[in-house]
Amino acid sequence: AAESMATQARPRVAISERGASHKKTVGKEGSADGQFRFPTSLAVTIEGDIVVTDRCNKRLQILGKDGTFKKTVSLSFEPVCVAALTSGELLVTGDGHSVHG
Repeated sequence: AAESMATQARPRVAISERGASHKKTVGKEGSADGQFRFPTSLAVTIEGDIVVTDRCNKRLQILGKDGTFKKTVSLSFEPVCVAALTSGELLVTGDGHSVHG
């Protein structure tokens, strides 16, 4: 399981196994791959990848289940929340609370 632990001073994602204690923390402040500027939400895909909304960088970051960086999806808005559908699609809410598919 993964959870977003966003604070202005320490933007990061914590990863743990179901029912287990903390396993790993990934990310730090910044705009490079694997870095975050205000991560607000995350979702886990059917494949087990972790999708993180990186709000102030206007992007989604896709991490492997172990937290390793996989790819970035650039957006034209600041994402607030993400949901992963079983079809493989991602739904993202952002500025103006619109749903972007």
